[in-house]
Amino acid sequence: MRIRLFTAALLGTALTLTACASDSGTDTGTGADGEATACGDVTVEDTAFAPYLDLATIPTDVDLDMQEVQIREDHFDACQLLSWLIVDGTLGADPAFGVVFFHEGELVRDTSVLAGDIAASTRVSETAVSVDYPSGDDTWTVEHAWENGRMMLSAGDVPEFTTDVLRGAHLDLLRAPGQ
Repeated sequence: MRIRLFTAALLGTALTLTACASDSGTDTGTGADGEATACGDVTVEDTAFAPYLDLATIPTDVDLDMQEVQIREDHFDACQLLSWLIVDGTLGADPAFGVVFFHEGELVRDTSVLAGDIAASTRVSETAVSVDYPSGDDTWTVEHAWENGRMMLSAGDVPEFTTDVLRGAHLDLLRAPGQ
């Protein structure tokens, strides 16, 4: 009889602990020091994007680096499937703006748009963000989505945007800042 009560009590404790762990609402990962960290405790400064902010420089795929980089809008959330930052700075003497994406708190290095301006950004779904890019008297709305393991331009004024606004320019997050 004692063994059954002990087993039942032990099982009840284990189920309670499991339920508490799953109700926390945050995933855990491993920080740089090897200790477990909750995704809600991760900030942009804890990501691979931190060195770009520290040096206030982001390489681009054109001749100039984006300089004087700072966060204009912070939509970073390591607990989300997709989060993002709007950064601003200069490209030569001209103002420049970029969208930097994160998938589950990890920097997405292969797709970061460089534009003359960004008017607004809005979450559309768990995996998509709508961004408004003004160009002259027009504003192009483009949806950036995480699909098949990468960022894609998935909806909106994509053809017009790529020819009128983007013109092939991207932040080059595959290169380290200052290279």
